[in-house]
This record gives sequence, C-alpha cells and structure tokens, in this order.
Amino acid sequence: MDVTYNYYSYYSYFWKQPVIKKGDLYNSIKNKIRPFDVVMFKGGNIAANVICEFERRGKKISACGDFSHCGMVVTSDIINEPLLEKGKLYILESTLGGLTTDGVKDINGKTCFGVQLRDLDKVVAHYDVPNNTHIAWCPIINNPLDATKSMDEIKDKMTNIYKQVIWKMYDYNLFDFASVIIPLLRPLRPYIDKIMRSEDLFFCSELIAHVYIGMEIYPDYVIPLNTAPDDLIHPEEDPDKLRPPKIVNDVNYITTDIHVNKF
Repeated sequence: MDVTYNYYSYYSYFWKQPVIKKGDLYNSIKNKIRPFDVVMFKGGNIAANVICEFERRGKKISACGDFSHCGMVVTSDIINEPLLEKGKLYILESTLGGLTTDGVKDINGKTCFGVQLRDLDKVVAHYDVPNNTHIAWCPIINNPLDATKSMDEIKDKMTNIYKQVIWKMYDYNLFDFASVIIPLLRPLRPYIDKIMRSEDLFFCSELIAHVYIGMEIYPDYVIPLNTAPDDLIHPEEDPDKLRPPKIVNDVNYITTDIHVNKF
C-alpha cells in the first residue's frame, strides 16, 4: 500500500465517510471485461470538471460531459509484452500516473506522463476512493476478438500499434484539446502543433481512437485528434462523418467495496 493510497483512504474514512456510489462491484464483473473494451473515468479535480464542462458546451444533441478520461483494456492475449501476466487486466492510457497523482505506476514500476500500461485492478481501486469520482466499463461493438481473424493475427497487429505509441508523451498542447470541442479552431492546429512541437503526442481519447482505427474498430475517416472522451460513448448522429460512429451500447458504472452499502 503506497503513500498516495494511504492519503486518500485517510481522507475518505476519517474526514469524510465514503458515499454509496451507483454501479456494479468491480470484482463481481471483472471476468466479463474483455480486451479492447473502453474504461471511462470522471475525476474529482478542477481539471476533470473543466474537461467535462467543455464537452457539454461542445455538443448539441447527446447527453455528455460525463467523463474526463478514458483508457482501453489490454491483456497478454492481444499484446506481446513480456511484463504482462497471463489472465490479468491492464489499461492502455495516456495520462500522468505514478506517485505524483494516483500512486499507480506503469508496468515498469515508473511514473510516466504519457502513453503507458497499468494494472487495471490498481487503477480502479485508487480512482474509486474519493467520493466525487466515477468509473464505467463499456464493452465495444464488433470486438476484433469476435472477428474471423486468428488470435495470432490480432496479436501481431495490436503489438505493432502498441510499439508505435507506448511511451509517447501526453499531449500538453491545450489548443489541441480546445480544437476538439471548437471545430473553428482546427485550421490553426497544424501551425500551433509545429510551434509547440506536439504533432506526435497523444491525449487520452486521441490515443484510443488511434488504436481503434488501426484495429479497424473505427473506420479510417475518424480523426483521432478530433475525438473527445465522451465521443467514445456518446457519439452524435453525423452524416458528414466529422465525429466517430457508435461503438458502445452499454455504459456500466462500476465501484469498489468501500462504496457499497454493507448494511
């Protein structure tokens, strides 16, 4: 148990008792979670609230602004990575993880600011402790594991994508995310990216969209840099193909036993 977890546990239990959160108990449904599924997060800090508010203001049709971060489920079945344990769930995400934030280091035991793999059990346990956070598991439609391709073919393809993106730095260029929500800014984005040197960086939903295109979950007209976290689960009807199509039917909130009524 690390320092960050002790801090949050102390805060939740001794300063403010845990509230009951909606959703299924993670340990009771984790055996249903599959590689390529989306895990959505709503943080409890100011940055997360700002992201959600921007998402709400940027949409016209769908209910949105529910989540500020996302990742994709990974196992050793779909990536050739010696550090992955067979049968264990991991999450591929672009984030700041480690001792400076939630205490969950990457699979190498390091703090990272960018694309990384982390133990999903630990991420859920740490993320769920504060009373004002939320987590959801979203099984995807047309999972590559259900296709006619062999597992070796799927694994080879995903491993190549993984090698291209792993350890890429998080996209620190705020203009990039602003242009996701405000399309009028997009023509300026290439020039800003050159100035900021952020052409080859990823924020969370951009990373997932990039992987989904590579794995043919998304069609190739999808532009990863135009994809906000909520676009993954609340796509708008878009005949002009400016936004991603629907790939998720269910948004299943999950929680841990500290937020379950035991009485």
